[in-house]
Parts: sequence; C-alpha cells; structure tokens
Amino acid sequence: MLQIVWANTPIKGTKVTFFLEKICSFARNAVFLFSQKLLVMSKRLAIIEKDSWLEPVEGELNYRHKLYTDKLADIEASSGSIVDFANGYR
Repeated sequence: MLQIVWANTPIKGTKVTFFLEKICSFARNAVFLFSQKLLVMSKRLAIIEKDSWLEPVEGELNYRHKLYTDKLADIEASSGSIVDFANGYR
C-alpha cells in the first residue's frame, strides 16, 4: 500500500493519487524486471523457449514465476510440503 503525502497531509481518492500510484507501481516493477532480466539471459522459462509469442511479456512471466516459487518455498518451509499444506484443513 502506497501512501502519498503532500505538505504533511495524506492525499486519498484523487486522480493524482491514482496516477502517482501507477507510476510508483510501474517503477517498482521496472526495477524488478530489470534485475530479473539479468537472470533471464542465463535461464529462460521453458514455455518462453517453446512459444516465441510470449517473448514481449517475458519479464512479467518471470516476475509471476518468481512470486510462485517464493510462495511455494514459504509453504514448504512452514508445512513440509504442498500436500501437507493442502491437507491442513483436516
């Protein structure tokens, strides 16, 4: 969550706020994608190698794959495995 403050007063619910949030989100993603682009040169997702139409969105796919692998690692660290996590409702 991004809080925008102007002259010590929070700005909420304006078009300026929406615009600034989009800019910050874009900048954050651009920095992440730039750092991930260095990894892409050495290792590409198999789906991108098989489907060249996905190359324009390769950075976004790598970002989402990283989110997935990080979340899976968190689940495995806390529950032991994805199966144990899924059976946790019992």
